[in-house]
Amino acid sequence: MIDSRTLSAVKNAAKCHLIPECFGVSNKTIRLDRSLDNAVGRHCDSQLHTYFQYLIGDELDVRFALDNGSKSLAGTFNPRTNQFWIPKPEGGAPADWVRRALGMRNNQVRIRDCVTRPVNMRGARMSMVNSAMLILQYLQRSEVLGPGFKTARKLLDLVHKGKLDSADLAEVEELTPSLGVVSFDSSKLQGITNLDLANFREYYDPTWNPGDNLLEDFPKNCVAQDADYLFVRIPYGNCLRGTAKFPLIAAA
Repeated sequence: MIDSRTLSAVKNAAKCHLIPECFGVSNKTIRLDRSLDNAVGRHCDSQLHTYFQYLIGDELDVRFALDNGSKSLAGTFNPRTNQFWIPKPEGGAPADWVRRALGMRNNQVRIRDCVTRPVNMRGARMSMVNSAMLILQYLQRSEVLGPGFKTARKLLDLVHKGKLDSADLAEVEELTPSLGVVSFDSSKLQGITNLDLANFREYYDPTWNPGDNLLEDFPKNCVAQDADYLFVRIPYGNCLRGTAKFPLIAAA
């Protein structure tokens, strides 16, 4: 079998998930190149998952800077409840850790700053490109072997080699016009005039079904096209979507 992402025969095959396992929405796979798929998982899938967590997740991995204590302490923050958790490492006396790491004074811990770790958006978007090509090959769409995917293959090769960088961002964005589109139940938005990232979680319902049948019959309904482009809509949850697009270029 030819791997559409490399145009090479598959020599070391593995079950490649059409949608990364970390999203928990599909177990459908296709047997293609193990090495490339591992590289995408390492450099791209984790970045996309982190991006979506920052968008609508309830538990964010963060680092705290504490007055009188550590200036970079790993923990978890829940933006819905404003609660946070800072786990104590194994070993050592709890009282010493509270005083030195947390900087507790008068039974109080003062948080100076709380920051999430950065997301590599090039990698996050390339996860979508990879999934789109896996979906097309799974559906036996012959276009995925054609010249319209030359740029996608070049960028995936850079991912494989660990050389995708900021100079490639424009091409990556061209292939991924829609990243992290969240659908909302319109009945819950009546009277809402300003829906932004600050109140996304208040109205986001992960169980709501937008009725596009992308997950119910996955991946049958994911592909569409117009005169110039092939579009692949990728479901990452009941109402969480991404889209990749590829130019339709006739083979010479």
